[in-house]
Amino acid sequence: MITARRLPFLCAIVLLVALVPVVRPPLTAAAADPVRLFVNGHELQPDVPPQLVGGRTLVPVRVVAEALGAQVTWNESARLVEIRGSKSISLQVGSAQALVDGESVGLDAPALILGGRTLVPIRFVAEALDFAVVWDNSLRAVRLTAGAGLSPEVLETYLWPAYTAHLQVQVSLDAQGFTVVSGTFDPAATGWTEVAVWQEGARPVSAPVSGNHFTVRVRLGGGTEAVLYLGGRTSGTSFASVARLRVRVPAGVDPQLAAGGGLTVADLVVTDHRLTVTPAVTPDGFLELTGSSTASWTDLLVWSADSSAQPVKTAVAVNRGKFQAVLPLPGPATYTLYVGAREDGSASYRSVAELTVTMAAASDLAPVTSLDPRIRLAAPLAAGAAYADFVPVAGEIVGHPGAEPVVLATIERTDVQADMAGTDAARPLKATQAIPVQDGRFSGSLWLRFGPGRYRLTLGLPVDRRQWQEGLEFSAVNTATTDNRYLAPSRGIESDHPQITGLAANLTAGYSSDMEKVRAIHDWVARHISYDYDKYSNATFSHLDGAVRTLQRRTGVCQDYSFLTVALLRAAGIPARLAYGTAQGYGGWGDHAWVEARAGDRWVTMDPTWDAGHLEGDQFVPGFSLRYFDPLPQLFQTDHRWQGYEY
Repeated sequence: MITARRLPFLCAIVLLVALVPVVRPPLTAAAADPVRLFVNGHELQPDVPPQLVGGRTLVPVRVVAEALGAQVTWNESARLVEIRGSKSISLQVGSAQALVDGESVGLDAPALILGGRTLVPIRFVAEALDFAVVWDNSLRAVRLTAGAGLSPEVLETYLWPAYTAHLQVQVSLDAQGFTVVSGTFDPAATGWTEVAVWQEGARPVSAPVSGNHFTVRVRLGGGTEAVLYLGGRTSGTSFASVARLRVRVPAGVDPQLAAGGGLTVADLVVTDHRLTVTPAVTPDGFLELTGSSTASWTDLLVWSADSSAQPVKTAVAVNRGKFQAVLPLPGPATYTLYVGAREDGSASYRSVAELTVTMAAASDLAPVTSLDPRIRLAAPLAAGAAYADFVPVAGEIVGHPGAEPVVLATIERTDVQADMAGTDAARPLKATQAIPVQDGRFSGSLWLRFGPGRYRLTLGLPVDRRQWQEGLEFSAVNTATTDNRYLAPSRGIESDHPQITGLAANLTAGYSSDMEKVRAIHDWVARHISYDYDKYSNATFSHLDGAVRTLQRRTGVCQDYSFLTVALLRAAGIPARLAYGTAQGYGGWGDHAWVEARAGDRWVTMDPTWDAGHLEGDQFVPGFSLRYFDPLPQLFQTDHRWQGYEY
């Protein structure tokens, strides 16, 4: 005969703080933003910004002309602007004609006066003074480059036609001031798959062959006279020199790949022809690297090895041959950044590109440290930013998401050593959260719950129920003055979910005191949630366990009762915390969880699991009671031993 045992039952609990880590779209300017202006990579700040008039860009003539090395005079009576540089230019306000070295030239837009300044069409003036004009749509900016409209002078060329049948070589300058060596050849005579240009003793700058065409860009400063070697190779061989060019670059050229927001990319060398990478600067002054790969790479790694600059290490997922990385760089500092790739199955990265980047402006921002390319973060893009109460995060998971579709997070305050409140004083200020992943994407809020200060946030993916792999780490500063450790949502305690907030409002409606609200929530959970013996006996726990899942399923074990109770209390504006430790019940002493809520000036202890009923064998028998609601401490401690709180 089996006798029913009406002893309180225990349950296993899985706390994320006990988990063991196994491994530690670009922004665009709004249409209303002013047009920016760059001369040789340096941004000008005129008191009247450039204006778009009829699809043409007009700029303050004196600021721009003097930046281009010209002199400006103004004839008030004739309302005439005269510019003296490499050419003589005269423009009359309101006229659609101008004079260039005495010859009449039509204008797309006439000069005008705005804010007391004379504005002139930038393209006309710049090109007349031998500056190239490029519109940068990503920054809403006009870029002027000295001498870029001129070609370098090739003083002499030596070719070996026996190896390069029908080789034709041209040398020019592009709009960014780089020397471009391009041409055609007969691939049947050479077998080349890659072409390179280099100076003696320097690393070759290479580019893949496309059909029978090639284009290689090299960085030569203004006034340079250099000897360049041109060579080709097939896969796996070294470059063989077949041509020598002596090139002269006009003075005033300052090659720059990208510039803006205090950031300048001065050089880029790609050493693997399977990689294409383009640097740019976002409107926020971040470095953006986009590109593609024809290799079977699943991820890249961007890192720096400069002792004088803050280390950078960011993993970048390659998805269908495409990749994108956005890197904030603190300054002032100059970085040598390496882009590494690894073949399938390899644990190490091999450098396939190198670039030099200078951040002139001081900044508290830093790159997000990324070690798992499966996690692609869309927000935040930078570490060190300031927030009030919480950090919005969003991104996607590329490839296998791990054991469960969830992103796990830890949030730790780092400017204080430990919690100084009450009996939990020795514990670090560290909380956990779980963000569900749906269709490969995730978004949520990570709460900076321990008041104002600096925090470290870590995101990762689960390996199994007790292990997870850390993938991203970044810092944040909380500017809010309140401590929300017992009010904000946390792992399993989704107190901001609409189903939770709606139920909490209904349960507490009509009650005026916190004690009445606490009692109403305790009673509802104890009466409406059934104990899940199968989950307890088979330990079928999930990282997605929490208040919402418990409410939807109306069943759970002790941690689920506690998750739901704490979430409802916090949603009602009542500080609450999940306590964990051991308890003596059905099966002896074992892991257990219960709840404490702040009512008035004291903490009220309750155990909604044990107040819900009891077990008879493996069956749950409902039986509501108040035995474990606000019990005398000495009685509660006879069968409950506290160990800590899960924030």
